[in-house]
Amino acid sequence: MSKSPPKIQLFYFVLATGILGSCSVIDFTPMNVALHPSQPGVIVASTDPIRIDFSFEIQRSTAERITSLLSSGQIVPVDYIWSGNTVRLQPRSPLDPGSRYLLQVSGSVTAQNGSIKTVNDQVPFYFEFIGLPPFVLSTSPSTGTNLAPTQSLVVFFSQAIDPSTLTHGLSLSPGTPYASSWSSDARTLTLTPQPRWADLCPLALSFSTDLRSAQGQPLASAWAGHYWVQDGSASPAVNSALFYSAAAYQTAQASCLVPLSETSPGWQDHLGLRFNRSIDFQQFILQARIVPQISGHWEMIDPTFFLFHPDQGWNMATSYLLSVPSFKTIGGTASEGPYTFSWSTAESIPPQHVSLTLNGIGTELDVPSGDSATPPTVEVGATDQIVVTLDFDQTISPTYETTLASSSLLTPLLPLSASSAQLINLTCSATRLVLTYSLVPPPEGQKALYKVVIPGGIGSMNSTGSYLASNALFVFEVAQD
Repeated sequence: MSKSPPKIQLFYFVLATGILGSCSVIDFTPMNVALHPSQPGVIVASTDPIRIDFSFEIQRSTAERITSLLSSGQIVPVDYIWSGNTVRLQPRSPLDPGSRYLLQVSGSVTAQNGSIKTVNDQVPFYFEFIGLPPFVLSTSPSTGTNLAPTQSLVVFFSQAIDPSTLTHGLSLSPGTPYASSWSSDARTLTLTPQPRWADLCPLALSFSTDLRSAQGQPLASAWAGHYWVQDGSASPAVNSALFYSAAAYQTAQASCLVPLSETSPGWQDHLGLRFNRSIDFQQFILQARIVPQISGHWEMIDPTFFLFHPDQGWNMATSYLLSVPSFKTIGGTASEGPYTFSWSTAESIPPQHVSLTLNGIGTELDVPSGDSATPPTVEVGATDQIVVTLDFDQTISPTYETTLASSSLLTPLLPLSASSAQLINLTCSATRLVLTYSLVPPPEGQKALYKVVIPGGIGSMNSTGSYLASNALFVFEVAQD
């Protein structure tokens, strides 16, 4: 029993010796990696190094392999410049001021003693804003909102502006006299109308790159703001009820439509209402009634301009009444009372006559209507065109142009294969239609008989909704000159 303690002591000694011996080959030095910049979203000046600090002896090639600088997902070429265990990333080309970059370390690095450290870290940052061009921060009121006729328009810039460049750098549409004033730091511009902005009209304010900062840099890019000018205190009311040409509506911007001078609309013309304030469109169309009832729909051109489109046209020689018991502004202010408007459409007058003129080789030839015992002859060259001009005694509907364009008006009679014509252009104006055909003439010494049929009946409506009573037929011969 007296020998047991020495054995136990020997065991402890051997165990302790083994532990101490194993510690001699393990390095417990912390392996830290620090990125600079260290905080995301900071602004880095050109004098600030972009670097990575390693707290241990590093095998440099393993660090370079997993370290990158990115811009918009693309690798930025850099040189790796080492100083001890710190590597600085030196871009081979200057970084873009104000741009966002990403410093990234992703993967495993190896220390000189063979230890491996896995790193997954990244820091987004912005390169210096010093020297950035100026830009518009905002306006008051905000673009896309209302502006009172006498209200000043205030513009806020990112940096001081050279006031002398305002003359060529600013434009207003419609052009309006204004007075300008600047804040003491030249970053806030106030535009005051002289005396008023045009009421119930859109106002566009724009700055070009002719506007420059106090340091002479042009505006970063052209800028435009849009506002609607109206008095916000008056009760909503209809300023005008006028008719607008259906043909003009198809070819022009609706907001630029010019009303017709006639008080009686054509069968397809649109009824337009202009208001003194921005109106709740959905509430309005629920209230509006036209008697006698007619198929059609309302369209909001802008909050102060509504158009009614008669889907199948107005009935001719008819009296109509529009009534709206009440309507409201977008803000909820109601009209002071109901609104009514009455009008009558014109009498229906059908076209009574249509004549045709051919212009082949510079001379005009009147062709009689109907079959002719002796068809007139038009001589053409190999590359000539034939221009068919149709003159009606009444203004025709714009839809008739579509009808004619889809019809084979000019077709050969005899011989069928000797000649051919193809429509290449069609224009319509009031009482005249002009159709231009490219013509392949018949062989030399031969003639080809052609007919022109002007379709009547449904689809040939004129501006008062009447029809051409029947087809009009013209026949002529084509020969090579």
